[in-house]
Amino acid sequence: MTNRKFLAALLAAGVLALSLPLAACDERSPAEKVVDSIDEAGKDIGRAVEDAAD
Repeated sequence: MTNRKFLAALLAAGVLALSLPLAACDERSPAEKVVDSIDEAGKDIGRAVEDAAD
């Protein structure tokens, strides 16, 4: 029975250790910001093409 409690505690500690870095990433990285800018530029071009077609 002691082994089960130890394994459960070890599993809980592992899950906590793996989830903390994810919770700490509130800010977007510079690379993510660049991707967002490129995505927005593509959407702007798409809207301009649609407007020109009208």
